[in-house]
Amino acid sequence: MLIVSDTSPISNLLLIGQISLLREIYPAITVPSAVYQELLVSRKFDITSVLTPDWVEIKQVSDRHLLKLLLAELDAGEAEAIALALELEAGVLLIDERKGRQKARILGMPIMGLQVYCFQPRDWG
Repeated sequence: MLIVSDTSPISNLLLIGQISLLREIYPAITVPSAVYQELLVSRKFDITSVLTPDWVEIKQVSDRHLLKLLLAELDAGEAEAIALALELEAGVLLIDERKGRQKARILGMPIMGLQVYCFQPRDWG
């Protein structure tokens, strides 16, 4: 089954040091180039040793018309992830952001997500 991922499921797992969980579930994933670039420019983690070619395939979106329509409502990573998942007829789209999930559902994409919340201790003083 082909899996396409948006940025946040990967980045959230990287942030908590649990990216191996995703790799255990999905032996291969595909990400659009915008997602790869979003991960690459993040200063929070080094993806070069994690997103290896034996696990992650980076692909360009071909359907520029669909991409343009999606970019009117979503950020580049979400828009490209949805467009690529539709193009490739992916079995699952990994996406967390509410707006992106809603758009993917409307377009008939099977989706899964991961929500990671980081809470700062409150000053109860």
